[in-house]
Amino acid sequence: MALATRAEIDKELTWNLDDIFPDENTYERALADVCDTAKAFAGKYKNNIGTLDTAGLESALSAYADLIGRMQQVGVYASLAMAADYTDQAAKRRMLVMRQALTPIQAELSFFQSELLELETERLQPFENGSFGAFVANLLREKPHRFSPETERVLAAMSSLRDLPSELYEAAKLGDLTFPDFTVGDTVYPLSYSLYETVYAETPDTDVRHRAHDIFYDTIASQRQAIGLAYFTEVAAQKTLADLRGYDSVFDMLLSDQQVTRDLYERQIDVLMRDLAPVMRRYAAKLKANYGLETLTYADLRLPALPAKDRAVSIAEAWSLAMAALDVMGPDYQSVVTRAKDERWVDFAQNIGKSTGGFCASVPAVHPYILLNWNGGFSEVFTLVHELGHAAQTLISAEHNNILQEDPSLYFVEAPSTIHELLLTNHLLAAGDDPETARTVAAQMVGKTYFHNCVTHLLEAAFQRDVYRAVEAGEGLSADDFDRLFLNILRRFWGDAVSLPESAGRTWMRQPHYYMGLYPYTYSAGMVVSTQVSKNIREQGEPAVKAWIDTLKLGGSRSPVELARAAGVDLLSEAPLHTMVQVIGELVDLI
Repeated sequence: MALATRAEIDKELTWNLDDIFPDENTYERALADVCDTAKAFAGKYKNNIGTLDTAGLESALSAYADLIGRMQQVGVYASLAMAADYTDQAAKRRMLVMRQALTPIQAELSFFQSELLELETERLQPFENGSFGAFVANLLREKPHRFSPETERVLAAMSSLRDLPSELYEAAKLGDLTFPDFTVGDTVYPLSYSLYETVYAETPDTDVRHRAHDIFYDTIASQRQAIGLAYFTEVAAQKTLADLRGYDSVFDMLLSDQQVTRDLYERQIDVLMRDLAPVMRRYAAKLKANYGLETLTYADLRLPALPAKDRAVSIAEAWSLAMAALDVMGPDYQSVVTRAKDERWVDFAQNIGKSTGGFCASVPAVHPYILLNWNGGFSEVFTLVHELGHAAQTLISAEHNNILQEDPSLYFVEAPSTIHELLLTNHLLAAGDDPETARTVAAQMVGKTYFHNCVTHLLEAAFQRDVYRAVEAGEGLSADDFDRLFLNILRRFWGDAVSLPESAGRTWMRQPHYYMGLYPYTYSAGMVVSTQVSKNIREQGEPAVKAWIDTLKLGGSRSPVELARAAGVDLLSEAPLHTMVQVIGELVDLI
């Protein structure tokens, strides 16, 4: 069970980065070329934007979009290699060299947005309804908070330092932390970050599960101070920038980028903390009864809801299930599965130094790449289809939008992924069509899909909000404060249904999303949308499918409220939130 090194992994379990650059020389030429192109762009347009007519502005916008895409290609290529193995020193050096090359280029290119905003608004109006409409609208929305062009250039030159807290977190988590083996009975078990999260947290052996939990949390405590300092630095830097840019709060700055009001953000957290908590306490009681536990502890919450129901599944079977789940979406949409499988978009391996969890990364003009830590459990199928949802959204949006407005708001971005999990659920229910299948699928949905998106990330969001509120109030926070804040959130949500040790407060150390702004709450926001759209697809069929695909085509050209409305969901009403809580409650009743 011990993790292999990256070199020992079967190539078929890894992604094929050759689709981006077939060798190191090609990558290095691309990096040099993009730097040269950026300098040529600056030479042509710097201090000249005000002299351009409408056609000239459109050419400049197109050239800028192409340049951004090429910069992302080299950047994502380097970051994917690092994510696959943080112990790979060559990959680490490649990443550092890439950042040293692109950071001054980003600073140099900062003139473009500054000069666009110096134009009279009427000069930008021709683009409001065109292919650059959302990009221009976003710029104009930020205009009151922009600094002088020179200050913006300096900030862009310092952008690599702004990533330092996140990089320190990843280095401490994946580079410095080492876990000891542990013994239960006569068996010695190896432990790592990945093994704990994908194996031991879900094992039905209570002694092994509890021992792994204790060793895991004791071990990560060794990095509490370093990771705590990195996180506080991240939040404090955001607060400082929000103040300097003249926002009323750091919340307003971060939500402005998402095109979301403070009310929508607060409501998402408050309603679920209030209304979902009682439902999940019922779930905890069922989990306790199903496993015959005298006390349900924090170490038990990741158990499969039904004992002996989380069967093993092969990767080949997972691909087949993904294909079947998306049958309702039509063959063109399904092609994302075929391509991902045949072209090796997915890295399934578990190896030393690999990033934990899963993600989907978009590579402009190539295709998406998906990172997983495949453990062979049935729940991994849901993770695979989830990430394929991101991939489908990326591909469909890229066909209809330029890169400057290809990505939807963070508030909406988890809807395309979570709807795949719900479509898989619909397929499994239809294939089984009996009470036991319904119970098994309900257990999977509550214990995995909804737990992950609407409980795990909700609790992180509530904690994150308390952290920002404290920093807004001028407080300095240490690792002890983060432990206390997270433990308080857990106690508020679970009440007496779950026994919570003091070490549970360290859970904040496990999540990289805190370094991505107000991200954790968007998982449950996305599930509000996907729950309603999935219901529409079940009830309406083809019209609802078409409405959803048409929504994906809009990419980032609309606000999240407008995107949801196009798909048949009214986010200005609390009704979709209550619908989701009701659905989760009905699933809990089936378990």
